[in-house]
Amino acid sequence: DIRHLGDIKNWKFFDQLPQIDLLAGGFPCQSHSIAGNRKGLSDPRWQLFYVMAEAFEHYKKLNPNLKFLFENVTKIKKQDLEEINRILGCEPIKFNSAVVSAQNRERLYWSNIPFTVPEDKHIYLKDILEDGEAVVKSYGKYIPRTDKSTCLDASYYKGEDNHGQRTIVRVGTASDI
Repeated sequence: DIRHLGDIKNWKFFDQLPQIDLLAGGFPCQSHSIAGNRKGLSDPRWQLFYVMAEAFEHYKKLNPNLKFLFENVTKIKKQDLEEINRILGCEPIKFNSAVVSAQNRERLYWSNIPFTVPEDKHIYLKDILEDGEAVVKSYGKYIPRTDKSTCLDASYYKGEDNHGQRTIVRVGTASDI
């Protein structure tokens, strides 16, 4: 019974719905990520967080039992983290998403749903790829990858890999490349 409603920036158009029970998503991490420019809460890309928080407050008035689950990177400046926690009314739980996915990504999860760190589901790249193979481009060589990815990238437009951090999803095998 899940209805995906689309772009959260258009949340004001969701009013024709009878009720929303769960608001889930992540907001742009570049504002806080080491890989980004770390401008924090003043970064224009971070405004999506405020849109999500505004939508949550609106729908909570319509459904006092509304639940949310938001995620982001762990490397958030202390003062920014305190502000996010204040707005959301809770502190995050920190764990590595590798326990529930094929991606090795330590993240912060904010929620008003009581939960603990899930048990490891042992999901690997080989379990999620329908066709082809995951490979890492490192120093001009493509190396097959079957374990966990650090960053999945289907288009890989950024060029040479940074110490094997990005995993490219290719149709075919590494030997075909």
